[in-house]
Amino acid sequence: MRNLIFALFSIICIYSRAQSFEGILQIDFRNESGTKNAVDVYVKGDKFYIKKVFGGCDRYDSYILDTKNSMLSCLSPQSPKTALNLDIEKVLNIYEKKELKPAFKMHISHPFTSSNASKKISDINVVQKKASDQDVSYEIWCADMKINFSALIPVLRVTGFWGDEEDGNNVILESKTTNKKTSKVSTVNVTVARVKVEDKLFKIPQAYQQVDLDKFLVNEYRSPRFGDLVKAFTGF
Repeated sequence: MRNLIFALFSIICIYSRAQSFEGILQIDFRNESGTKNAVDVYVKGDKFYIKKVFGGCDRYDSYILDTKNSMLSCLSPQSPKTALNLDIEKVLNIYEKKELKPAFKMHISHPFTSSNASKKISDINVVQKKASDQDVSYEIWCADMKINFSALIPVLRVTGFWGDEEDGNNVILESKTTNKKTSKVSTVNVTVARVKVEDKLFKIPQAYQQVDLDKFLVNEYRSPRFGDLVKAFTGF
């Protein structure tokens, strides 16, 4: 009987580990100038609720990201309360192609090599990886946490809560990026809490007036000022 119970418990543990992560990622990002930007990211399956703690974009205090349909809602608490809805992949492509934000890239590839070093962060086993080029060196500690992290990073990056660090879909829990020319350092530290996340976080509150970015820009796609209009509307 004890063997049966143990076997069932093992199956449950394996099954639960294979499921998508549910909980909170508390992200602390410090850029080369030492400015601290922080967010709490509530994760449940394909959905993310990004709550600003400080820093980042001034206009919004939170974001709702649904990676299944590529929709991002940017919530502004200023009166009148507004939720700007947009196709995030489309908008990020515009930001990159029209260079609306200095050095912004949706995705950045690094030739990371595992150092075989490992440790625990928030009770999660992470491995160390390193990469280096002529100008920058990277050191990251990461793990596969069953999170669509590659979809989250570009949103964090454009809103000011993430730097150049990226390793596919692996979740980076610690990173140190060093500019070889200036010796300046930027860092990321992520604290993980496995907690139940309420579904209501991923719904726009009724008090918010919803604005569809595409409807506002439908007649502006061929305008030479289209990029500037997108930047003005989004405020990133």
